[in-house]
Amino acid sequence: MTQTNDDAFPHTQKRLWQRRSVQVWLAIFVLVWVNVWTGDGIWAPICNLSGDTDDSCPVSCWYPAIVTGANPAQAGAIRCYLQALSDESPSEMKKAIPAPDWTGDPTVTPRAFRYAADARSGIVTVDVQQNDSASAFARATIHYADGKTDEEPLAIINPTAWDGWRMEGVNGG
Repeated sequence: MTQTNDDAFPHTQKRLWQRRSVQVWLAIFVLVWVNVWTGDGIWAPICNLSGDTDDSCPVSCWYPAIVTGANPAQAGAIRCYLQALSDESPSEMKKAIPAPDWTGDPTVTPRAFRYAADARSGIVTVDVQQNDSASAFARATIHYADGKTDEEPLAIINPTAWDGWRMEGVNGG
């Protein structure tokens, strides 16, 4: 009776399966850990590709700004606002501003782009001051590289969602 390689080494097949299983679990662990550590840093860009403007997706953009005093959700809303501003993109702006009635689709007015040239002038610095009496509100002081300064209120559109922050005063509200 002749033995094949499969019969002679059954333990090698088992070890390959165990190794792959460990690799898969390790990859899952790393992805979850990175996602938690970056505050939805992986999920937010994927979720926002759908174009949703409600608070089901965390707001996150890759605009290069120095943001101090903000939590990750506030910083994400600020970066999305600045990116939409520099791109002069109404569809991107809808990610960063609330609807007038705080439900539905936001309306973007020309006033929303009043600082577009300033946002393209260089690195922007933003200081966020939390409201001591109402945790659902904050104020962002935006310092553009060309020397102009803007103050915008931030508000959370859904108190049950940690990532529901939006730039409240962009349309002049």
